[in-house]
Amino acid sequence: METIIHFIIFLTAVIEIVLLVRFFTLCNHVEEIKKKMVPNENFQAMFLLYCSAGEKEKAKELLLHEISLDKMFTTAFFSVLPEHDKAKQTILTKYEKLLKMVDVTLDFETVDKYLKG
Repeated sequence: METIIHFIIFLTAVIEIVLLVRFFTLCNHVEEIKKKMVPNENFQAMFLLYCSAGEKEKAKELLLHEISLDKMFTTAFFSVLPEHDKAKQTILTKYEKLLKMVDVTLDFETVDKYLKG
């Protein structure tokens, strides 16, 4: 009986250690996810750096990622709410100069066809 109790205590200790390691691993992953989800504080500086270095593809990728983090993004690209048109205009106005710099046009007609179809 005593060996069973020792075995249970040992097993509990091992499980607690595994859980502790998993917890710290999870915390690390949360930090990585946060970095991807939170808008980049130096987005414009990085964008202009890529443009000035001739890295238009990287600048375009950075810009599209930044647009996807915008609070109006979901309403503009995947919503049939009345605010849809206002959100589209807000996105276009806010990022107009940057979109032109990387030769990107946002075709909201395609989006609207998808949402209505």
